[in-house]
Amino acid sequence: MLKKIFLLTPFALFLFACNNSGHKEVNLGDSTPPKIDTPIVYKDTTHLQPAIMDSLALTPEQLKDDSTFADGSVPTPWEMAGIDDPVALKKFLKKLQIWVKNDQRDSVASVMSYPFDKGKIKNAEAFKSKYDKYFTAKVKDALQQQNFSQIFRNYHGAMIGSEGNIWIYKTEKSFKISAINN
Repeated sequence: MLKKIFLLTPFALFLFACNNSGHKEVNLGDSTPPKIDTPIVYKDTTHLQPAIMDSLALTPEQLKDDSTFADGSVPTPWEMAGIDDPVALKKFLKKLQIWVKNDQRDSVASVMSYPFDKGKIKNAEAFKSKYDKYFTAKVKDALQQQNFSQIFRNYHGAMIGSEGNIWIYKTEKSFKISAINN
């Protein structure tokens, strides 16, 4: 029984971190545990069970070269879109897919660029209250169906969905959603 608890503890912590708002990064070497009401976002994920990490891992198909699209066209270089690490973008996209599939509004709200929607949405709380207005079935489907080796990009960033359903750009340290067109 104790062995099962030991093996499931990292998984439980991971789920707790993914399902709560307000993130606090925790260094795994810290001896002081965070408060119970403070979600945990681990900097080092090597302690997580392989099954959890596999759900976030990119497949060979998702890592496939995207220097030429299926129709033979050559896409705009990643650098022109302000993205210097396409694999990092694809990892972000994989996390976003999981968050949206599970309606993890807090996680999605944390990667939105505010103010959003021409200033109508000023902060994360306002976005979460209007989440369903933006993440419609059409937008969710476009996100889930996105071919990772066929991501359109231009000087605005990376476009998800054939109708420009979601636009993502890179900041100095992360990726942000700048637009959702439903």
